[in-house]
Amino acid sequence: MGLTNIAVAAGIFVVGVLGAAVSRLLADEAKAWTPRAVKTLIRVAVARLPEAQRARRDEEWQSHVNDTPGDLSKLITAVGFIIASRRIRDFSIPIIGIGKEVRIRLQLTIWLFALIFASILVQMAVRDKDTRETIIIGFAVICLLMMAAKMTVIKNPHADEREAN
Repeated sequence: MGLTNIAVAAGIFVVGVLGAAVSRLLADEAKAWTPRAVKTLIRVAVARLPEAQRARRDEEWQSHVNDTPGDLSKLITAVGFIIASRRIRDFSIPIIGIGKEVRIRLQLTIWLFALIFASILVQMAVRDKDTRETIIIGFAVICLLMMAAKMTVIKNPHADEREAN
């Protein structure tokens, strides 16, 4: 029985030493591959951007990563650039491809509809106290209408460039 315990203890010790050595090798390997992974992530992020912004953002993001301490922080920052590039690209696409006057009319129409809908909901609340769920849903719809009205007039900084071309 004593010999079995010694063998198990020796096996656990050997597995522990080997596990530590392998984990150290994997950590060193990951550390060695981090710069290449960061450059690849930045390259992918830059490729997702509009053509006019690629050169500037590439230089800017490379510089930012070089100033960031720690390999893990650099990797996290590069992943953030992927997310940022998608947001930049989505913002560069015009939300509504119509002129400014039409956008203003659309916004006013949506606001007017939200105001009329709100007055109807207030009248429902005054007349019938059992319509709370309907009123809550109605005000949620009004909030969505307000957000839609706001989105129709977002100024796209690249819209002037596209209209000129």
